[in-house]
Amino acid sequence: MAKEARVSEQDDKAQFLELAERTDIEDPADKDVKELRRLLRRSPHILRELVPGATDQVALQLLETVQGTAFVAEVVRGQWRAMSEDFTRDAAHPVELVLAEHAALCWLRMYLMEYWYTNTMHTGSVSLDKAQWAEKRLSATQRRYLRACETLARERKLIRRTPAIQVNTATAGGQQVNVVQTQPESGQPPRGEILEACEKAGSQASG
Repeated sequence: MAKEARVSEQDDKAQFLELAERTDIEDPADKDVKELRRLLRRSPHILRELVPGATDQVALQLLETVQGTAFVAEVVRGQWRAMSEDFTRDAAHPVELVLAEHAALCWLRMYLMEYWYTNTMHTGSVSLDKAQWAEKRLSATQRRYLRACETLARERKLIRRTPAIQVNTATAGGQQVNVVQTQPESGQPPRGEILEACEKAGSQASG
């Protein structure tokens, strides 16, 4: 069954790429558009795997602003990918995933601002106005990153601790309520070490 599922998923991806070529034009055939629509309804996860989301598109635009050699640009890109994977690895809820992606994007903005700030300050010919502007921008990106980490850590704890309630109304004469605890079992290793460190850093910054 698992092998058949993998084959079906590969077929869906291949069909999606083929339909993308036929519909990403000025006047696509109606039958191709309808087929693409049916495919996405049947397998919506394909979009997340093959098409960059809004966060990824913004990140790619930011990465195009990296100054330096191709090596520097690829190193920064790789670091952002690694941070994004660290933030989203344990995401168990759509809201949690969105917040994790946002936190990774805020990290990228802060990283690029730190990089630009360091290079600019080392030139030795920076006006006072430009230096003050750079300080404000850098501080703003740092605050945004810490807030994103704090929000993600807070919502992640809430999601882990909040039980999922399922109401079954199929039984005649009453309702059957099933409560499924979503909190991790005791003895399980703590998740999201990066988030805990970010939350701690945020508390120190606001203290």
